[in-house]
Amino acid sequence: MMLRDLQTRFLEALISGNIDAVGADIVGGDLTPAQRLAFYQNNLIGNQCAALQSIYPVVTRLVGDEFFRYAAKAYVTSNASHSGDLNRFGEHLFEFLAAFPPAATLPYLPDTARLEWQVHEVFLATECAPLRISELADVAPIDYPQLCFRLHPAARLFTSRFPIDRIWLFNQDDYCGAATINLDSGPASGVVARDSNYQIVIHPLDAAPWTLLHELSQGRTLAQALDCALRLDSNFDPGPSLQEFVTASFLSDWSTASTSQQKGELSCPN
Repeated sequence: MMLRDLQTRFLEALISGNIDAVGADIVGGDLTPAQRLAFYQNNLIGNQCAALQSIYPVVTRLVGDEFFRYAAKAYVTSNASHSGDLNRFGEHLFEFLAAFPPAATLPYLPDTARLEWQVHEVFLATECAPLRISELADVAPIDYPQLCFRLHPAARLFTSRFPIDRIWLFNQDDYCGAATINLDSGPASGVVARDSNYQIVIHPLDAAPWTLLHELSQGRTLAQALDCALRLDSNFDPGPSLQEFVTASFLSDWSTASTSQQKGELSCPN
């Protein structure tokens, strides 16, 4: 038997708890093969659950430690890690929670988890110089419509039908705002970003500027992105929003569109 095959079967047994495929290959000593496997399995699951709890402190606070450990264990046993870096584990927890029957009474929980993963990604994002407005000084006004921008690695767009930005802020240790949150207060949209001191900042955005930035992040030209935003708000003025995108370091680079991009089919989000 190849070593890789044995290692793969051992990992599968660790995750599933089913020893049948590797029991004959485990030397138990004073322990049975099943007991020895359980020792490693508990360490694996415990480490991964602890990693999830450190990535998702707001979700943990919302549901309590006991429920989170229960949900985390269920997630770990059905979502194998494909990286040796535990910082990369847990990306799909929001999808898991959306289909997890015990969490069905908390419909805002999956979107909150998705926001927390974005916060985690932003915190770990690589260093990258943000776009400066001076870089655009030599662009001719006639070329403005064909400008394309790249979203900064330490920026993520979020949107939800629940006020997940306020839920996240409410559950920070230094929060000192209103004592309650109205879950029916309407949708939330904005950007998760990181400031120069590595602090996470939540920037709420209205629908039109959010759409403008979203379309730019998808490779649309400025003209195409603006067209989508204007379909939501015919009075939308992109100037202040573009200035905010630059000053808040949402963007990292720019270019002018190729002919294929200029002529590409436009499909705005609903």
